[in-house]
Amino acid sequence: MERKKNKKFFIIMFILIVFFAVSYMILKNKMDGDEQVASQRKELPNKKVAPQSERIACDTYSSEKEVMESAISTGNEKICSCVRDKSFKDACQGVVLDLNLYSQALRGHDENLCNEMVSESRKSACFAAVKNSIPDLYKSDVTQWSSCENGKQLAMNWTNKTRDGGENEDIDLTRDCNGKCGTANAKEYNATDSSFGEFQPCAVGTSNPSNPFPEPGNNNTWICEGLDGGRNSENCVASRKFYTCSGDFPNATPCSGDSGDLIVPTKSILVDSCNVNQKCKYVCDSSRGYRRQNNICVK
Repeated sequence: MERKKNKKFFIIMFILIVFFAVSYMILKNKMDGDEQVASQRKELPNKKVAPQSERIACDTYSSEKEVMESAISTGNEKICSCVRDKSFKDACQGVVLDLNLYSQALRGHDENLCNEMVSESRKSACFAAVKNSIPDLYKSDVTQWSSCENGKQLAMNWTNKTRDGGENEDIDLTRDCNGKCGTANAKEYNATDSSFGEFQPCAVGTSNPSNPFPEPGNNNTWICEGLDGGRNSENCVASRKFYTCSGDFPNATPCSGDSGDLIVPTKSILVDSCNVNQKCKYVCDSSRGYRRQNNICVK
């Protein structure tokens, strides 16, 4: 009986020893694993934290108008985020984007940047400015132009210093050489005008005839002769109105049919009858009892 008890005791002790041994091994492996992970973490380089986006102090602006003015004057599109109305915010961002692109296109003489602009009207202005920017950006003294080829001429022997005094840039200076009507084309001028004024007969080339401004009541045509072998333009045309009668008379009516086709300035006159062979005649309104006395109508 005693031997059975001892055998049972040893069996229980063996099971307990095995249990503690297995538990110990499991715990040790876990601790070793934790230490390895911790060691690996120490060896990993610290990740850089992405910088926070620029914060705009919207409360410093007293109105949305002030926000937009600040965004445009500084060229900072992010300031537009302070505009509450979405349509105005989009407009603000569009204007700032366009102005920045405009400035970059002009500085770099790169019209491709104009294509990225939002507004079609500002895009057109950008193309025109870039096209005309070389004379402004580069102080050139052209002494000779190449012959006209495909509507373009290349400047020969010219100075291409940058406007800000930086290094010279390797850039070709060209100009159009096919004749082209100017801003005076297809316009109607008043009889009192004596010249095209601010408008030019030719955008490119030389006007033929040299002074094509029309007479009162007439149309006039001219061509713009191409430069150095360039093609002539199509006919350009401008018109000029007739003069009109100047002045009128109270209680009088104008005679019909004699106030048109005036090619010289003509003052109105008061007469007894429309049968007088003169222009710009007035007669007193007899239907209301008026008659002429000297140069006025009286009852």
